[in-house]
Amino acid sequence: MNKKIRIALTNSILFQLVWFVAVQGNNAAALAVTAVFFLVHAVYIFRSVPEITFIALFGAAGWLLDSLGNTFGLIHFAGAQSISVLGIELFVAPLWLLCVWLTFASVLLYSLYWLNGRVITSAILGFIIVPANYWLGAKMSGSEFLGPVWSTLLIEGLVWALILPFGVKLAKAHCEADHQALMVKEYV
Repeated sequence: MNKKIRIALTNSILFQLVWFVAVQGNNAAALAVTAVFFLVHAVYIFRSVPEITFIALFGAAGWLLDSLGNTFGLIHFAGAQSISVLGIELFVAPLWLLCVWLTFASVLLYSLYWLNGRVITSAILGFIIVPANYWLGAKMSGSEFLGPVWSTLLIEGLVWALILPFGVKLAKAHCEADHQALMVKEYV
Protein backbone atom coordinates (compact mmCIF):
# COMPACT_ATOMS: atom_id res chain seq x y z
CA MET A 1 0.00 0.00 0.00
CA ASN A 2 1.46 3.36 -0.96
CA LYS A 3 2.04 6.19 1.46
CA LYS A 4 -0.84 8.43 0.28
CA ILE A 5 -3.32 5.61 0.75
CA ARG A 6 -1.93 4.72 4.21
CA ILE A 7 -2.19 8.33 5.37
CA ALA A 8 -5.69 8.80 3.94
CA LEU A 9 -6.86 5.50 5.41
CA THR A 10 -5.40 6.25 8.84
CA ASN A 11 -6.99 9.70 8.79
CA SER A 12 -10.36 8.31 7.72
CA ILE A 13 -10.43 5.51 10.30
CA LEU A 14 -9.40 7.83 13.12
CA PHE A 15 -12.02 10.39 12.08
CA GLN A 16 -14.74 7.72 12.10
CA LEU A 17 -13.64 6.72 15.59
CA VAL A 18 -13.81 10.34 16.81
CA TRP A 19 -17.20 10.83 15.13
CA PHE A 20 -18.64 7.68 16.71
CA VAL A 21 -17.42 8.56 20.21
CA ALA A 22 -18.32 12.26 19.90
CA VAL A 23 -21.91 11.73 18.75
CA GLN A 24 -22.58 9.82 21.94
CA GLY A 25 -22.79 13.35 23.38
CA ASN A 26 -20.13 12.94 26.07
CA ASN A 27 -17.81 15.97 25.96
CA ALA A 28 -15.06 14.37 28.06
CA ALA A 29 -14.94 11.22 25.91
CA ALA A 30 -14.98 13.33 22.74
CA LEU A 31 -12.08 15.45 24.00
CA ALA A 32 -10.08 12.35 24.96
CA VAL A 33 -10.48 10.63 21.59
CA THR A 34 -9.80 13.92 19.78
CA ALA A 35 -6.57 14.31 21.75
CA VAL A 36 -5.54 10.79 20.67
CA PHE A 37 -6.49 11.65 17.07
CA PHE A 38 -4.24 14.71 17.02
CA LEU A 39 -1.44 12.94 18.87
CA VAL A 40 -1.38 10.24 16.18
CA HIS A 41 -1.47 12.94 13.51
CA ALA A 42 1.35 14.90 15.11
CA VAL A 43 3.55 11.81 15.27
CA TYR A 44 2.73 10.19 11.91
CA ILE A 45 1.10 12.67 9.61
CA PHE A 46 1.39 16.44 10.02
CA ARG A 47 3.85 18.84 11.50
CA SER A 48 3.10 22.22 9.92
CA VAL A 49 1.78 25.48 11.28
CA PRO A 50 -0.38 26.19 8.17
CA GLU A 51 -2.10 22.83 8.59
CA ILE A 52 -2.76 23.37 12.29
CA THR A 53 -4.05 26.86 11.51
CA PHE A 54 -6.37 25.52 8.80
CA ILE A 55 -7.74 22.82 11.11
CA ALA A 56 -8.33 25.31 13.93
CA LEU A 57 -9.99 27.95 11.74
CA PHE A 58 -12.11 25.59 9.64
CA GLY A 59 -13.12 23.60 12.71
CA ALA A 60 -14.13 26.74 14.63
CA ALA A 61 -16.05 28.09 11.62
CA GLY A 62 -17.98 24.83 11.26
CA TRP A 63 -18.75 24.74 14.97
CA LEU A 64 -20.07 28.32 14.75
CA LEU A 65 -22.14 27.36 11.70
CA ASP A 66 -23.75 24.53 13.67
CA SER A 67 -24.28 26.93 16.57
CA LEU A 68 -26.18 29.18 14.17
CA GLY A 69 -28.22 26.19 12.96
CA ASN A 70 -29.12 25.54 16.59
CA THR A 71 -29.91 29.22 17.24
CA PHE A 72 -32.14 29.55 14.18
CA GLY A 73 -34.11 26.42 14.97
CA LEU A 74 -32.78 23.97 12.40
CA ILE A 75 -31.50 21.43 14.92
CA HIS A 76 -31.12 21.30 18.68
CA PHE A 77 -27.82 19.67 19.60
CA ALA A 78 -27.77 17.73 22.85
CA GLY A 79 -25.58 19.66 25.25
CA ALA A 80 -25.89 23.01 23.46
CA GLN A 81 -25.62 25.97 25.83
CA SER A 82 -27.96 28.94 25.73
CA ILE A 83 -26.46 32.39 26.16
CA SER A 84 -28.02 35.82 25.98
CA VAL A 85 -26.30 38.54 23.98
CA LEU A 86 -27.98 41.96 24.02
CA GLY A 87 -31.22 40.25 24.99
CA ILE A 88 -31.04 37.77 22.10
CA GLU A 89 -30.93 34.09 22.98
CA LEU A 90 -28.12 32.29 21.15
CA PHE A 91 -27.12 28.65 21.34
CA VAL A 92 -23.52 27.46 21.40
CA ALA A 93 -23.03 24.00 19.96
CA PRO A 94 -21.61 21.45 22.41
CA LEU A 95 -17.91 20.70 22.76
CA TRP A 96 -18.33 17.22 21.28
CA LEU A 97 -19.43 18.85 18.02
CA LEU A 98 -16.31 21.04 17.98
CA CYS A 99 -14.28 17.82 18.22
CA VAL A 100 -16.07 16.47 15.14
CA TRP A 101 -15.44 19.69 13.22
CA LEU A 102 -11.75 19.88 14.12
CA THR A 103 -11.09 16.31 13.07
CA PHE A 104 -13.24 16.71 9.95
CA ALA A 105 -11.02 19.62 8.89
CA SER A 106 -8.10 17.17 8.76
CA VAL A 107 -10.20 14.85 6.60
CA LEU A 108 -10.35 17.62 3.99
CA LEU A 109 -6.55 17.60 3.94
CA TYR A 110 -6.07 13.84 3.64
CA SER A 111 -8.98 11.45 3.21
CA LEU A 112 -10.93 13.78 0.93
CA TYR A 113 -7.95 15.39 -0.78
CA TRP A 114 -8.81 13.40 -3.91
CA LEU A 115 -11.89 15.64 -4.32
CA ASN A 116 -9.67 18.58 -5.32
CA GLY A 117 -10.82 19.81 -8.71
CA ARG A 118 -13.95 17.62 -8.58
CA VAL A 119 -16.49 20.28 -7.66
CA ILE A 120 -19.56 18.43 -8.95
CA THR A 121 -18.56 15.18 -7.26
CA SER A 122 -17.86 16.89 -3.94
CA ALA A 123 -21.13 18.86 -4.14
CA ILE A 124 -23.09 15.65 -4.77
CA LEU A 125 -21.32 13.85 -1.92
CA GLY A 126 -21.94 16.82 0.38
CA PHE A 127 -25.61 16.89 -0.58
CA ILE A 128 -26.19 13.16 -0.02
CA ILE A 129 -23.73 11.81 2.54
CA VAL A 130 -23.43 14.60 5.08
CA PRO A 131 -27.18 14.96 5.81
CA ALA A 132 -27.27 11.21 6.45
CA ASN A 133 -24.45 11.69 8.97
CA TYR A 134 -26.37 14.53 10.62
CA TRP A 135 -29.46 12.35 10.87
CA LEU A 136 -27.54 9.42 12.36
CA GLY A 137 -25.52 11.70 14.64
CA ALA A 138 -28.71 13.37 15.88
CA LYS A 139 -30.21 9.99 16.72
CA MET A 140 -27.07 8.81 18.52
CA SER A 141 -26.48 12.03 20.47
CA GLY A 142 -30.04 12.72 21.55
CA SER A 143 -30.13 15.84 19.37
CA GLU A 144 -33.28 16.62 17.44
CA PHE A 145 -34.36 18.26 14.23
CA LEU A 146 -36.71 21.11 15.10
CA GLY A 147 -38.68 21.02 11.86
CA PRO A 148 -39.75 18.24 9.54
CA VAL A 149 -36.88 15.80 9.07
CA TRP A 150 -37.02 16.00 5.26
CA SER A 151 -36.72 19.81 5.24
CA THR A 152 -33.84 19.80 7.73
CA LEU A 153 -32.00 17.18 5.68
CA LEU A 154 -32.67 19.15 2.49
CA ILE A 155 -31.26 22.33 4.05
CA GLU A 156 -28.22 20.44 5.39
CA GLY A 157 -27.73 18.90 1.94
CA LEU A 158 -27.85 22.25 0.18
CA VAL A 159 -25.47 23.81 2.70
CA TRP A 160 -23.05 20.89 2.43
CA ALA A 161 -23.21 20.92 -1.36
CA LEU A 162 -21.44 24.27 -0.94
CA ILE A 163 -19.29 23.59 2.14
CA LEU A 164 -17.61 20.41 0.92
CA PRO A 165 -16.28 21.75 -2.42
CA PHE A 166 -15.32 25.02 -0.72
CA GLY A 167 -13.63 23.22 2.17
CA VAL A 168 -11.59 20.97 -0.11
CA LYS A 169 -10.51 23.93 -2.23
CA LEU A 170 -9.63 25.97 0.85
CA ALA A 171 -7.65 23.06 2.34
CA LYS A 172 -5.66 22.73 -0.87
CA ALA A 173 -5.00 26.45 -1.13
CA HIS A 174 -3.96 26.75 2.50
CA CYS A 175 -1.82 23.64 2.85
CA GLU A 176 -0.83 22.36 -0.60
CA ALA A 177 2.93 22.89 -0.16
CA ASP A 178 2.90 21.09 3.20
CA HIS A 179 0.70 18.32 1.84
CA GLN A 180 3.05 17.72 -1.09
CA ALA A 181 6.08 17.71 1.22
CA LEU A 182 4.42 15.13 3.46
CA MET A 183 3.65 12.83 0.57
CA VAL A 184 7.28 12.66 -0.49
CA LYS A 185 8.73 12.45 3.04
CA GLU A 186 9.18 8.98 4.51
CA TYR A 187 6.88 8.48 7.45
CA VAL A 188 7.71 6.40 10.46
